[in-house]
Amino acid sequence: MMKFNLTEEEFNSIAEKYRSDDNMFKYADFCNTINLAFTQRGIDKNPNASVKPVSENDTFLARRKYLEITEDEMQAVHEILAEY
Repeated sequence: MMKFNLTEEEFNSIAEKYRSDDNMFKYADFCNTINLAFTQRGIDKNPNASVKPVSENDTFLARRKYLEITEDEMQAVHEILAEY
């Protein structure tokens, strides 16, 4: 399972966006939204459909977030990269 380090503000924003009227989390809607980042709806019914590749612009915000890391996190990255 992947770990995502969300700020409290990011977590609360997601929780609010996918909150149902009965105060439950709309997990299926959340998953459908996440899946749109990688594919398109209905591709199983149209196997010849072309899916747009992910571009640098699609990942800009995520990459920008990870540029804001602490000195300890940067050291951990360097240690991992040194192993390869």
